[in-house]
Amino acid sequence: MAFHFGYRTAGSTQLYRINETVAFELHPETDVFNGVTIRGYSQTNPIIRFFCGACQADYSRVDMAHANYIKGDYVYSGYPQNEGPKTEIVNLRTGETLNVDVPDDASGMIDLQTLPEYRERGLVADEQFRLRADYVRANFPLLSTYTGRCLWINFAFMILAFLLTFPGVLLGILDAFASDDDNTFYYSDNS
Repeated sequence: MAFHFGYRTAGSTQLYRINETVAFELHPETDVFNGVTIRGYSQTNPIIRFFCGACQADYSRVDMAHANYIKGDYVYSGYPQNEGPKTEIVNLRTGETLNVDVPDDASGMIDLQTLPEYRERGLVADEQFRLRADYVRANFPLLSTYTGRCLWINFAFMILAFLLTFPGVLLGILDAFASDDDNTFYYSDNS
């Protein structure tokens, strides 16, 4: 539980609620990645919810790997892809998501205005519409987010707490592994 309430947010992804099924997912920023994606999310089971977080990313619902721009109600990718079903446009007000059909022969940077879904909504790759992680943090509520390493850290913490609470168990384990030739006793009965 210590991980859930403190360390869990350091260096891990965090979900910020857009609606009941879609959220921004923030990652560490790099020189070429703004650290913002949009994912579907779902609730975790009650045990994980208690120890590690109430929500987890669900890539099968919505999967926008690059949420680069925001204009009006729309967040959109500056890198539409033709590989698999990816989400390129999300309407923040309605929750509508669009998977854009990118021509198979398109490669590299694509002029967004050549794609009807972008052109009809007036969505352009302009620096004034650049989406930043700070904007997401300031304008959307943080969700209690599950991270995979959380269960292992809590499990190790519970074992350590158990062994510190019941030191006889630890000493018994150490005695069990002691060699028959070794006459060392880790505890003694002074009765």
